[in-house]
Amino acid sequence: MNLKESLRVALDSIWANRLRAFLTMLGIVIGVAAVIAVVAIAQGGQAMILGEIEGLGSNLLWVFPQDLNESLHWERMEWMETRDMEALQASSPYIAAVTPENMRTVTLKAGTTSKTTSASGVSHSFADMRNLSISQGRFFTREEEKGSRRVAVVASNVPKDLFDGRNPVGEALYMDGIRFTVTGVLEEDEGGMFADRTANDRIYVPYTALHRLLGEKRLDVVFIQAMTPESMPEVKEVILEVLEKRFGEDRFAVQSLNEVIAVAQSVTGIMTNVVAGIAAVALLVGGIGIMNIMLVSVTERTREIGIRKALGARRRDLLYQFLVEAVVLSGVGGLVGIVVGGGLVSVVARLARLPSLISVQSVVLAFLFAAGVGVLFGVYPASKAAKMDPIDALRYE
Repeated sequence: MNLKESLRVALDSIWANRLRAFLTMLGIVIGVAAVIAVVAIAQGGQAMILGEIEGLGSNLLWVFPQDLNESLHWERMEWMETRDMEALQASSPYIAAVTPENMRTVTLKAGTTSKTTSASGVSHSFADMRNLSISQGRFFTREEEKGSRRVAVVASNVPKDLFDGRNPVGEALYMDGIRFTVTGVLEEDEGGMFADRTANDRIYVPYTALHRLLGEKRLDVVFIQAMTPESMPEVKEVILEVLEKRFGEDRFAVQSLNEVIAVAQSVTGIMTNVVAGIAAVALLVGGIGIMNIMLVSVTERTREIGIRKALGARRRDLLYQFLVEAVVLSGVGGLVGIVVGGGLVSVVARLARLPSLISVQSVVLAFLFAAGVGVLFGVYPASKAAKMDPIDALRYE
């Protein structure tokens, strides 16, 4: 019996018991759909997480003081100052830009309206390094930073809350009673998984102006942008050497964006594999269903098997026939599962606003796994049919 004849017989048998065949395939359909949907949704979530992290800036490292603890016998916490930041910037030709960020809680006032929010003291390069977009006006300049000018860039909610929604560029804004001039307005931060709830209420001023007003010199955190992703390890090593020479060992920590991305990829990858493995259990359940229905089919068709053997059907012909039938059941279930899984991914992606990432690899893997399940769980029933004694089969009632 050739493949074409075996396929025809298998389809005829399935069609004759189509309700039973449909219920049998349902486990395969659910399993394949679950694997495809879980992997696609997980990969979409991973892409969204990594996109948000990368949106914080490219090739970034940040330097911050280590917390005091019992294992490190320090008398006080060390803080960098402007001269230390300048030493870091001059330490490597692979450093593209450097900016501090000092955050303080302040009261803003325009006219008779006021609000309490966060003020960030940064350098002129902060907007480019952190991918901030300006909707009106401009960010402050290097000259304004060096001159400690009282200029400010405000987030999108500040004009709504303090200026009745009008363009505030060029107008006065009082921060803790000190007059600043607004030079620009940032575009609204639409938020996300790592969104800062205060991002749209913040104000950015030159760190030099903030230092002058507060009468302090310390830098809370320093962001460093490397020229290329490949140069980040070398830049990090140089920064640690400079800090160790100036402050001693382990007084500062250096974290890179690549390290955060690697951790996120590792965690989401593990979660994807675990959940996909759990979903794949449904495929095994579907395989057990196929074995069960094929055993029933062998029992029901015992006389047919006897007649086929009496007419000269070889053992391998019967093995081939029932194995093809099992593979057809699982294969058709796999194809339907691919369609169902794709539809499920599209719906979830729209509702959760995730990128829809149905990979060819996951589809092919799920289908091949489904077909493999058909072969694995179809071998025993097919082997049982092939081993039947034709005389006993013909006597079966």
